[in-house]
Amino acid sequence: MKDDPFEPGSRLVFYARDSGGGEQDLSTAQQEQAARAWCAERGHILTRAFIDAARPGSTTAGRQAFEELIQYLRGGGEGEQGVIIWKWNRFARDIDDAQYFRADIRRRGFEIFSLQDNIPAGLEGRLIESAIDYMNQRYLADLSSDVARGQKYLAQVYHAFPLGRTPVGLRRVPFEIGAHRDGRPHVVSKLEPDPMTAPLVRRAFELRAAGAVYREIHAAVRLFESKPSYSKVLRHTLYIGRFVYQDLVIDGFCDPIVPLPLWQAVQRINADWQEKRNHPRRAASRFLLSGLVACGLCGRPMVGKTTHAPKWPTSRFDYYRCTYSSELERCKARMIPKDALEARALARLVEYVQRRDVLEAVYQETARLAQESSAETDPALARARMELVKLEGEIKNLLSAIKAAGHSSAILAELAALETRRGELAAQVAALEGQRSRAKLAVTLEQVLNVGAQLAGRLLAAEEREQQQLLRSFVRVVTAWKVDGEIMGEITFVLFEREISLPL
Repeated sequence: MKDDPFEPGSRLVFYARDSGGGEQDLSTAQQEQAARAWCAERGHILTRAFIDAARPGSTTAGRQAFEELIQYLRGGGEGEQGVIIWKWNRFARDIDDAQYFRADIRRRGFEIFSLQDNIPAGLEGRLIESAIDYMNQRYLADLSSDVARGQKYLAQVYHAFPLGRTPVGLRRVPFEIGAHRDGRPHVVSKLEPDPMTAPLVRRAFELRAAGAVYREIHAAVRLFESKPSYSKVLRHTLYIGRFVYQDLVIDGFCDPIVPLPLWQAVQRINADWQEKRNHPRRAASRFLLSGLVACGLCGRPMVGKTTHAPKWPTSRFDYYRCTYSSELERCKARMIPKDALEARALARLVEYVQRRDVLEAVYQETARLAQESSAETDPALARARMELVKLEGEIKNLLSAIKAAGHSSAILAELAALETRRGELAAQVAALEGQRSRAKLAVTLEQVLNVGAQLAGRLLAAEEREQQQLLRSFVRVVTAWKVDGEIMGEITFVLFEREISLPL
């Protein structure tokens, strides 16, 4: 440890972090205890401790205590001379974060001191700090690569499903692929058709192949609360037993629910509809809802048309009409005036994206899904952490034995095996922590409400072309029809990845 850079009696603050796993040498409580002992031994005053427990070092975002520390120092503190930390990797592992915040703190006149990293003062110390930042960033990159490689290996060799949410129609089945070093079974999850929902998924494909629209499919199978959710299901390759993951394409990954010819027929229909929706003429159309409107009677797309009255050639009547027409029949849906439908849809959207009950429902659904994901991840994470802690103890005991009595080739081989297993467990813990972090609610209700208000403001203030682009970015479909001169229908849009269908 380098010499103390502070004068006796200096006022200092302390920052501690752990990730909640086994890769750090001390917990936050142990780090704080060591810092207080260090200050007492040298006559310093520890004024405040900022603690982030079970928070990753890959980013400073979401680390509340770290953010409080920075704001505290930016406000000048309360006469402190510096900040002490246990190690630089407790401060930040991301190289940009580490260098930016370290420079920001120093520019405000505070010294930063690591209790464990032996860094000299001056320019040489800055160079060593940069090297430590590089190694910490390299650790994250290597760990991420190891985790990805491990997940790909399990998927390719054992057909283990590595993702968080299970697609509808399938269910997870525990599968033993070996044993851990302590003899406990090593269990992964494989997929198999769910007897309750798999027949409904197949029925959805059959209906789509016969020309049914999402509204008709939803009425028949009721797999989701909103109709646009069927879009992803009707494209998923897992239903023919094919798993596409990163750069892997694994056929026979699980038992198929849908025959390949039926799946291919549905993909042709999906491609035709997507081509119509994204046609360049629609993207540049003066019809605001071009490519977004579906007929409420038959479910086919509606297109914008213009007609002129014979008596007044210069007059123009713009309307939306259903595209369905064959030699035997034509859709009986009435034409809907362009201005009336667009004004109705725009007004409803502005209303809905600001309505508190709608936004609260979005927020609650996000929270529910996060809780379900955590319920799956937390037990596995707890087991991996316990095994890692136990393994750390075994490694320390072995090192103590080597130090006391020397070593042999057998002992060194055992140590190497334990360290290899430690790396595997650390990667597993990091992967599970990443899944749990992604599952946690990323926004607050206030943020959701604020986004709704901003979106409404943009819809009202934008020019027509910008309005059209904005609508296409979050509106899935506007289903419309006309009854006794009254426009009826439903509008489906997406907020925070949640699909919402409400009356038009």
